[in-house]
Amino acid sequence: AEGPTRKMFADNPDADYWRAPIRLGEGRQYRVWGRVPPGTTYVGILLYRRGGVVGRYMPDRDFVHDGNFDLVLSADEGAGLRGEGDETAVMVRQYFSDRAVELPIELHVAFLGTPGAGALEPRVLARDLDRARKNLEAVFARTLGTWEMARVGLLNRFVQLDGAALFPTPDNTYLACWYRFGQDQLMFVRGRAPRARYWSFCLYNVWMESGDYRQARVSINHQQVKLDGDRYEICLAHRDPGHPNWIHTTGHLAGYALLRCLLPGGEIDAPSIEVKYEREWHRG
Repeated sequence: AEGPTRKMFADNPDADYWRAPIRLGEGRQYRVWGRVPPGTTYVGILLYRRGGVVGRYMPDRDFVHDGNFDLVLSADEGAGLRGEGDETAVMVRQYFSDRAVELPIELHVAFLGTPGAGALEPRVLARDLDRARKNLEAVFARTLGTWEMARVGLLNRFVQLDGAALFPTPDNTYLACWYRFGQDQLMFVRGRAPRARYWSFCLYNVWMESGDYRQARVSINHQQVKLDGDRYEICLAHRDPGHPNWIHTTGHLAGYALLRCLLPGGEIDAPSIEVKYEREWHRG
């Protein structure tokens, strides 16, 4: 559903998003099954309800057994993952700490029932086109509303967000900042490394799209960051300043910086921010 060229609502470069449209209710059931390779950082399954509302979800520890999983999705009692009956999509997320060594999951989905008639009804098409229009309008409005809040309320400071309107991973805790600094400046983000299964920093443009991570390092995770004991210092810069934890702004003088912590084991300290002129930092 998201990847290097398809992005929305703060995509994670370290995640694969697999989405399938479904329609629960009226006794309808779906089967989702597959295999999780050893060493996988995280897999989660989530139902989305009408209007994009986050529904029921499960982390891998609740549904993966001996590397395999097999779930029935239904609004009926006894389902492996039980919905409310108005679900429109199921999403499976896989997080990677190191894509060079972690393998993708095997994943399948099937409707457990008799497929409906294949003929296209004009009224159904008109309804679905109208839904597509409403979805586009909702995405635009949510993105614009978040930016209007962030550019003032989160300017160069991190605040914890619930992210409910932005299709979040419910197992994540998010701290966000709207960064802004000059071409000849550097921004340093410092803090204590969170105790979590996975954590990372990532930069986004005003449309909440990550930078082109195929060409530049726009994010850094817990395995990649160089720590000083249990402390980190991450450097946001418009060009390489020689810092080991440099993140590239890819030409954006302002944008979102996001700390995401997956299944945290306690409170997460909000990072501190310091802006310096590049020449000042090089002088030491």
